[in-house]
Amino acid sequence: MILNRMHTHLTLAGLLLVGQGLPAQAPPPELFLGFSSFHLRPAHGDDQRLNGVSLGGRHSFNPDWSLEVVASRRTATEADSVDLLQESLLAGPRFSHAWNGRWQAFVHLQAGLTRLSAHRSPERAHSDSLVLAPGAGVDVTLTPRFALRAQEDYAYTRYAGVPQHSTCFTLGVVVKL
Repeated sequence: MILNRMHTHLTLAGLLLVGQGLPAQAPPPELFLGFSSFHLRPAHGDDQRLNGVSLGGRHSFNPDWSLEVVASRRTATEADSVDLLQESLLAGPRFSHAWNGRWQAFVHLQAGLTRLSAHRSPERAHSDSLVLAPGAGVDVTLTPRFALRAQEDYAYTRYAGVPQHSTCFTLGVVVKL
């Protein structure tokens, strides 16, 4: 009896998959370049605002799912004497939903590595951290090859053993290859 049910369920699942037809064509790969503002919020200590650029790429598997890779570099000056530099490399899945032909909303979960360096002449120190960054955003299509992107990410890091719960706002241009 269990084998009969299993056979029935597998047959129904197979028919559903065949009934779905061929998957919809994936969108073309994309490149992204944008301004990035990172609000570093340590558990204790002063908040810092680091600004810089983000450069990323996206490869789609179907109209909804894709893989993103983003590299970022941001800088700031703390107390007018310490130069801060943050460099990050993140990757992860993205789920997108297009509507109205011009708008595409998305959510993503990125993970990777980041380094925060502090330089006060002649001393230099740095701290590396794993980073987990869920986020959401929207692309607004301007032409078939160009779009504007706005996104907000929450980033969890742990520099020098101190946890940070930070946010990052990014605004830029998407080029569809």
